[in-house]
Amino acid sequence: MSPFTPVSQKRIAGIALALATFATAGYAAPTGSNVALNKLTTVSSFYNNATKGDKAVDSNTASYWRTKSRSTLFTESISVDLGNSINISRVVLNWNTYYATQYAIEISQDNFNWSTVYSVSSENGGTDVINFSAVNTRYVRMTSRAWNNNSQRIRLNELEIYADDGIAPPPPVSGTWSVVPSPNGTDANNTLRAVTAINANEVWAVGVTSSLNSSNRNTLIERWNGAAWNVIPAPNPSTTGNELNGIAATSTSDIWAVGVLNSTTVTNNRSLVLHWDGASWLHVPGPDVPNAASQLYAVSTLSSTDAWAVGSYSGASTNYFEQPLAGRWNGGFWSPVPTPTVGTQSRLQGIAAVSTNNVWAVGSADNQALIMNWDGNTWRVVNLPTLANSSLNAITVVAPNDIWAVGYSGTGPLTLRYNGSTWSVVASPSPNDTRFSDTTRLYGISANASNDIWATGTRLRSSPGAGDFTRYTYFTEILHWNGSTWRIVASPDPSANTSQLFGIARVTANDMWAVGNVDFTNTLIERYTTP
Repeated sequence: MSPFTPVSQKRIAGIALALATFATAGYAAPTGSNVALNKLTTVSSFYNNATKGDKAVDSNTASYWRTKSRSTLFTESISVDLGNSINISRVVLNWNTYYATQYAIEISQDNFNWSTVYSVSSENGGTDVINFSAVNTRYVRMTSRAWNNNSQRIRLNELEIYADDGIAPPPPVSGTWSVVPSPNGTDANNTLRAVTAINANEVWAVGVTSSLNSSNRNTLIERWNGAAWNVIPAPNPSTTGNELNGIAATSTSDIWAVGVLNSTTVTNNRSLVLHWDGASWLHVPGPDVPNAASQLYAVSTLSSTDAWAVGSYSGASTNYFEQPLAGRWNGGFWSPVPTPTVGTQSRLQGIAAVSTNNVWAVGSADNQALIMNWDGNTWRVVNLPTLANSSLNAITVVAPNDIWAVGYSGTGPLTLRYNGSTWSVVASPSPNDTRFSDTTRLYGISANASNDIWATGTRLRSSPGAGDFTRYTYFTEILHWNGSTWRIVASPDPSANTSQLFGIARVTANDMWAVGNVDFTNTLIERYTTP
């Protein structure tokens, strides 16, 4: 069906539209919330800086979006990113003297695949109030092909989009998170940073056990055997410090754990790579860059002969600032793979391998979120929205055209989604307790399906203490994506002072694991199960 269907044929995917168009003189403002107000817009063209798309969502009818004048006829459009998937049922177009005579209202969840909810072929300006059966969408677009004055094209005073509050929110998750007892290492401070699940009776977690002053640090590896968590002996090649940050597995006899071998000076740090062969953990030389310090944060496996690890390196060639490090296992040895120099200070902290010629890595560069992609030949930096004070810590793949990354920005938790062509920010909930100054950082993510994704992290609360003292408290934070919205899911906080979660892994959609620490001294493991 053409998007410019005559008025008598207006419909939404087979659902008849209840439509009313009012002239400006008789227009009564709709009740409810205008969810387009001051949201991000994208336009096909604009006349000058004073007539950009944001002028159509500023609640000021004296300003307007004006298209660039041209002599040939072509499609013009303005789209609004609502920031999250929202139920809507009304669009209002307040036209200037120059208006579109043919246009369509379209919706999309990914800013790529669009469907028409309304179209008209002979409009006459004024204010158009378009009511339709409620739909759930994140992006709304007005597309026009004809207007009443070709020399002036069109001017749109306001584009308003109204939420429909009559649709019940998606049901809550059916399971619960609970603490599972877990052992500590040999020292006073213990934390688990990553977890991987092979089956219900084979789950592994890694981290570090250290002395109170952190002068002594050793690897901490724990294994779930279906009944209990146990510490598994592992090598500690460095006499100064050994830390594990990431873990991934292809089978019960092929597991990789990565981290850093600490030295007395940071410039002499080296990557730490351990391999489980089904019987014991063995130290394997890592993908160190020659004449540089190296450290690894995450690992991802494709097969027993193809695995990737990412982190950072620094040395004289980088003026001793960090730059992205990527290493690859070819079945015989690990070697560094060249990566672009990004900014002054950058690192990679998460990785997800889709195939041999499609690998994604995330991190930060000069306090900006960073994503890189391996296409089978080279690593390249991917264009992202500018996000102040942001970093990405983890990434997961639902499908090649549905990939998610999480971290944090200056405004709180950060989630991004890839639709096969572009990455975009997906709104995620922030704590709304106005009594305190809270911020959330996300460190782990795991996906069961496109409508069943979990993210883990830590909520930091700063509150006034005695005198000028500021008290900092850490809480566990777990978010769930249900296909349209991120929601906070209740998770246990064993301590009133510090409870943190970092890594997360799935066994099935009804069996998930998350790991972290309690008061920095004890390991924390939580499990999601359904009744």
